[in-house]
Parts: sequence; C-alpha cells; structure tokens
Amino acid sequence: MFMKYITKLINLIIRFKDLSAIGIAYFIGSVISSLFWIFLASITTTEEYGEIGYLFAIGGIASVFTFIGGGSTMLIYTAKKIPLGSTIYFVSTCVSIVVATVVFVIVDNPNLGIYIIGAACFGLVTDT
Repeated sequence: MFMKYITKLINLIIRFKDLSAIGIAYFIGSVISSLFWIFLASITTTEEYGEIGYLFAIGGIASVFTFIGGGSTMLIYTAKKIPLGSTIYFVSTCVSIVVATVVFVIVDNPNLGIYIIGAACFGLVTDT
C-alpha cells in the first residue's frame, strides 16, 4: 500500500518534471536558509540576533523604495519592444545610492547601505 503511494508520487514528479524541479529547488533553498539562521542564532547573543533582524528589516524596506516599479516597467516596455533598460537601471541605481546614504545617516551603519545597493542591483538583474 505504501509503495503504491510512492509510485504515484514518482509518476507525478516525472509528469511535472520542470515544476517539480522548481519546487524542489525552492524547498532546498528554504532548508539552507533556515539552517543558516539557526546556526546564526546559535553563535550570536539574543541582542545581536535581534539587531541583525532589525537591520535586515530596515534594509528590506529601504530596498523596496529603490526599485520604483522598475521590474514592472521593464516587463511592459520590453514586451512593447521599447528599449528602456539603461534608463531604469540608471534611475534605480541613483535612487538606491540616495536611499543608502539616507539610511546610513539615520542608522549609522555602512554595511546596511551596501546591503541596500546590493539588493537593488540584485532586484534589477533578476526582474528583467
């Protein structure tokens, strides 16, 4: 009986091979991420772990402002065959530098500014 379910599961995985690969890759990435955060929690104090979470939250919120709808704009204008990529990259890069500078002045952490600029660059590359 158990083998019957295993056989059905294997047949489903074979039928939806590409979708299964995406799901498995997402699952493995989530496992690696959770193991990293558990390891990080074990080597840091509670205060340091909370500060890391706080800084990542600030960086995540700030990096959202740097995109300014760049991914959606690129998707629409690429479909219309209008070359607008370099302009969006330039504007988003300038905005990310300004946002990183403002966050640096407020929080006084230069690593957070680098994280914001890096998140903006990563978001631009993966959205297009």
